[in-house]
Amino acid sequence: MTMLTKWGAALDRSCPLPEYPRPQLRRESFYNLNGVWDYAVTPSGEEPEVWDGEIVVPFSPEAPLSGVARGPAKDEYLHYRRGFTLPEGFQKSRVLLHFGAVDQIAEVFVNGVSAAKHSGGYWPFSADITSLLREGENILRVTVRDNADDPTFAYGKQRYKRGGMWYTAQSGIWQTVWLESVPEVYVKSLRITPEFDEARVRIELETALESSAAITCDVRAADGSFVAGSWAKGGVCVVPLPGFRAWTPDDPYLYTLDITCGEDRVESYFAMRKFSYVELGSHKVFGLNNAPLFHNGLLDQGYYPDGLLTPPSDEAMVNDIETMKRCGFNMLRKHIKIEPLRWYYHCDRLGMIVWQDMVSGEGNDMALRVGAEFTNMEFANTYNATAKDFDICGMSRFQCLGGRFTNALGETFMHKYDPVQGEGAMLHILVRAMTQEVRAGRGPISFDLRGMSEEDKDLSRRMLPMFFEACASKGVDPFSEPVEWIPGFMGSTSCGAGLTLKSFSCDTTIPGLFAAGDMANQGLVMGAIAGPGGINLGWALVTGWKAGEGAAEACEGQAQLPVDEAQLAALKEKTFAKFGHKGHMSVGDAIYRIQSLTIPAKYNIIRSEASLREALAGLDEVERDIEANVAVRDMHELMLYHELHGMLATARLTFTSALQRKESRGSHYREDYTETDGEHWNVWLKSSFKDGKIVVEAEPIPLEKFERYGLDVLPR
Repeated sequence: MTMLTKWGAALDRSCPLPEYPRPQLRRESFYNLNGVWDYAVTPSGEEPEVWDGEIVVPFSPEAPLSGVARGPAKDEYLHYRRGFTLPEGFQKSRVLLHFGAVDQIAEVFVNGVSAAKHSGGYWPFSADITSLLREGENILRVTVRDNADDPTFAYGKQRYKRGGMWYTAQSGIWQTVWLESVPEVYVKSLRITPEFDEARVRIELETALESSAAITCDVRAADGSFVAGSWAKGGVCVVPLPGFRAWTPDDPYLYTLDITCGEDRVESYFAMRKFSYVELGSHKVFGLNNAPLFHNGLLDQGYYPDGLLTPPSDEAMVNDIETMKRCGFNMLRKHIKIEPLRWYYHCDRLGMIVWQDMVSGEGNDMALRVGAEFTNMEFANTYNATAKDFDICGMSRFQCLGGRFTNALGETFMHKYDPVQGEGAMLHILVRAMTQEVRAGRGPISFDLRGMSEEDKDLSRRMLPMFFEACASKGVDPFSEPVEWIPGFMGSTSCGAGLTLKSFSCDTTIPGLFAAGDMANQGLVMGAIAGPGGINLGWALVTGWKAGEGAAEACEGQAQLPVDEAQLAALKEKTFAKFGHKGHMSVGDAIYRIQSLTIPAKYNIIRSEASLREALAGLDEVERDIEANVAVRDMHELMLYHELHGMLATARLTFTSALQRKESRGSHYREDYTETDGEHWNVWLKSSFKDGKIVVEAEPIPLEKFERYGLDVLPR
């Protein structure tokens, strides 16, 4: 059954999402290409001879509103085609073709000629198609490849196998496609910076082609009246705004900006506001406009039942934001997704602060290369327990309500591995117990809820409704039959591992480098065990605050460092050295080989000296093969090539430390050293890169400093 929102039910298939999609750089010239296109799914990237039917753009084929309801498999190509004729008088000089977002790898053809190539599913791209246009009808065609499970691309929360934290995978065009006409000299981009304390706004412009054309920037009030204006000098306009009206969530006042660049006319907007830390008693807190402001918000995933990543209408976006405002919230954290630009505009005009997540990131390799020290990387092996077919974490909370783990013989077994806690054992003990039962030939492992009371069953449904929805979709009643359970590799360092922190300012062993979140060693909080989500979130919030504060203080009074041009040139040469390298190994194959040496249980859940040395030797072999044979055909693959080294670095840090710690403690378990050895191993293992290799040194833990209540200082 497909659930439609009221906006999806009222959709105009001929022109969905008709609004100008880029609110901060608007022109009168606008030709929307959303609507009904031809589509086909084929095993080849060649233009299809036969088209499968019609698709409504900009909805992904997996979305109900597309009218297709199926997407390409990982080895298939998705093709789009439509004709268009430019309206009378539309073309001024240049015609630009814009895509809000296409997931993931796209090539655009105009009248059979390649006009643009783009990789990455969340970022807009454009092409000047003037020379490819012809009189009358033009044919626009787009070819897309997308592997939702491929870790070489940022894919957010998409998976082919949806369930739990993973949402329906989608592909292809998922934001507005449009044309605009511009003169030869036009504004390509804007950067608007409100300088709150100076009572002015700075506008930095990038133009197409060098020109002596006059550039003016006029600021207008919300009612359209003129406020102030300025001329651009060197591509920068600074407009004084004495007595300006500040933006707040309760008074979201926006100024309009009119920009003239020769014959080009652009409209934009901005708000006068300043986000910073401010004093509140003896503490520093989030501030807006130099005053304390409590950020009261929600995690916003940005998915719709009928449009998936794409909102069914402008009104649907507005409804979400207005509903959250009515509930008393002033902030939304946009979680691992980049929204259409109009969503951010509506947040600005309605008074909603946005915390924007990055879709992906990498830090370990960078820190290791500059010589930073890591602590206790042997504990960076975070696993969870999850249903095999549903990918649902967090079910272990049902253990306190009567849930029991059983082996293939129908036996409960947790009391063998933790005689005191039994079914309530900590997560790392549960994962190890499951693994050992399977290794002993008593697998698979099941989670049995049949012993629950009716009251606890009702409580369970309310605690984790997604699990029961997933079960229902598979025709499974977990209260009548056990559900198979497996360990799940989480792929993070959310444990007592990470960069060494010197103090509560979150400074590291490298001057000027600060760490937060999973990158910052949380051993003082979690010790040797994997941290659950709530603790990790708290750690991220606190260290983010303290690292930002520490970095700001470190910069105060510091002069700008001189640029070493020779060093910069050498770094640039090294960075691009692999560009264009031809080889038989894809980046995806390289990632798979690294994962095959890091994810299996013998390398992380139940270790030994033999398995750890095997993993390290395998990583060396993979790196040699990468250097000799990986293909780096474009800038995206060059970025991924460098990220491969980050994966290798993190794995080596983990296994080198694990090899040295000859005991079992917390999430680090050695089958050749099964006991905890407090006499010899009450130490922190410090890892760093010296003389071309990872060096691990032991540092005794100053136990006398760490009393249960009142931690005076982190060890230096």
